[in-house]
Amino acid sequence: MEVKVGPHVYRIILAKGIVRDEAGDPYCGLTFFDHQTILISGQLKPSKRLSTLWHELVHAFAYELDIAQSDTHDEESMCNLIGLAMSQLDAMTLARLHVYMLQGIDCDAVMMSPKLEQPIPVLQLLSDQKPSRAC
Repeated sequence: MEVKVGPHVYRIILAKGIVRDEAGDPYCGLTFFDHQTILISGQLKPSKRLSTLWHELVHAFAYELDIAQSDTHDEESMCNLIGLAMSQLDAMTLARLHVYMLQGIDCDAVMMSPKLEQPIPVLQLLSDQKPSRAC
């Protein structure tokens, strides 16, 4: 699934297992700015996946808006950042992200069964592939 973050399009991948950084440390989610990719652990409960996605999207928007990491961000600047991020995500994108995080079904790439009755979750189709940082 893809979503526009500032001037770039980020790929969002619901990973089958735990998401790990290059040191092997586990995370609920990670954002790779150089590759415009966000990985979310599929082992999380659906509601935790969704909150982790929002967390990672705020990181992506902060990066794309060139907001330096600092402890000096006040409440107003963080609210402005989140407001700007959310304003760029239209209702259809929000709905698609919601389905992807809660059900693991990518609305943009869903494949239908031969009888066109049941959508097949993308995670089922890609279960043998490991997520990578390279695009």
